[in-house]
Amino acid sequence: MLSLLSEQKDKLEYFRSLCEREHIPGSHDSEKEIRGELGYLMKQLKESNHNSPIVDELLLKIYDILQLEYSFKNFYKEYMIYLRLVADRQDKIDGSKGCWWGWCKLGEVPTLEKSKWNMWGSYKQFIFGKCVVDVLNHNSEYKLHPIWGCLLNPTGGIVGAGNQELVSRKWDSYISLHSCVHDSGGYLYNYEGLGIGYNYLNTYKTLFPSSSPMCCQYAGLMFWKNFKN
Repeated sequence: MLSLLSEQKDKLEYFRSLCEREHIPGSHDSEKEIRGELGYLMKQLKESNHNSPIVDELLLKIYDILQLEYSFKNFYKEYMIYLRLVADRQDKIDGSKGCWWGWCKLGEVPTLEKSKWNMWGSYKQFIFGKCVVDVLNHNSEYKLHPIWGCLLNPTGGIVGAGNQELVSRKWDSYISLHSCVHDSGGYLYNYEGLGIGYNYLNTYKTLFPSSSPMCCQYAGLMFWKNFKN
């Protein structure tokens, strides 16, 4: 996935799989459908303290909706890995605050604002989440479900910075697919130290560093526009 796919044909096959993949049970098209129970439960889980007694109930409900073929015990282990990833990320963010240069400081990861409530559990959010966990799983012994990638960065897949949605498009539009992959590349690079960053196409000519969300915007959009056609 991304920089992990050294061959161009492998990249194209992976990107094609994002367009043709079966959607997660309980997910929805945020451009046409109202958020279902899964999205509501994801929001609750994200906002709950991990020590809260409601967490086990939320996890059980989510597990049932996802129709997973492995045990709830293993799903709960995934949740614990997710918590560790969040804690490690916070350590990195806190540690970067003493950096003298602005470019090396890590900002807090935003959660979804109320106005973006229908993004929870959407196809776009899950495509972003899949791209994130595919790389995490490849670089570790994890076998994380895409839901944990969604919860690590709920705004992933929005066309724009954080909650600032510039345009709204269907999940399978070239703009949306670019945003999902672009956001995942930047997140993995900045917060996990994996991949090649926002420059997920590994273009040779770019005005911005791979850590910048401005990197690979035009090239990425043109790639997906031609790829979809």
